[in-house]
Amino acid sequence: SPEDVAVVGTNRIAVLDNIRNTIQLFDDGGDFRRILDFDDIWDRKPNYPTDVAPDADGGFIVFDFNAPETLLRLNPDGAIRSASSPRLADGRPFRVSDGVKRSPQGDLWTCDGQSLIRLATNGLADLVLGDAPDAGVLSEPGLARVGPGGRVYVADSRSRAVHVFDSAGQPLHACVPDPADVDDTAYVSHLAFAPDGDVFVALGPDPGYLRFDENGRRLGRVPVAGERGRPPLYFQPA
Repeated sequence: SPEDVAVVGTNRIAVLDNIRNTIQLFDDGGDFRRILDFDDIWDRKPNYPTDVAPDADGGFIVFDFNAPETLLRLNPDGAIRSASSPRLADGRPFRVSDGVKRSPQGDLWTCDGQSLIRLATNGLADLVLGDAPDAGVLSEPGLARVGPGGRVYVADSRSRAVHVFDSAGQPLHACVPDPADVDDTAYVSHLAFAPDGDVFVALGPDPGYLRFDENGRRLGRVPVAGERGRPPLYFQPA
């Protein structure tokens, strides 16, 4: 199951197989040279490697989707030299598009689909070209619901914040998850409301909800599931 290909060095072609968890190396004539088996080499289990790119000194950059640490830098023999997860400067993870690439100057660059992001060696963004995800700005409207009192709730797909408007459409505040509440795959999958104004935000694919008060203050996590695993529209607090 070849997933990605990269030219590494002067005459090596690296093919990433994300079912076998390997990099197969070929010369520029297409002849097979060697195989790097992550299951044998790594001291952790691969999750779902999706991207490969050349790194310094004949090594590789591999993006391991939805792993605890997604950005892996490998030596030429496939062993992990360093592992991190791409995050914004405030620690919030973002969704990586098309892996991570190393520039000729040695910088690491990636993209979230709307901006170019340069990463420090620890995976934190130190430069953003374009508009960075901002919890205070509704830039990519997603799930929307009308709650008690006619308030309108709209989730932002980039920041995962839920923006709250009154019945006339005037902005009130935003319900903003903490950086530790989200990973790069998180999305707002459901919204529910209590009569007292509390808001419950489900961040898929994980179960449970984040609870916010009527002013957008985060109150904590609530592990709730409704009948057959589907959450109810309204919660009735005891």
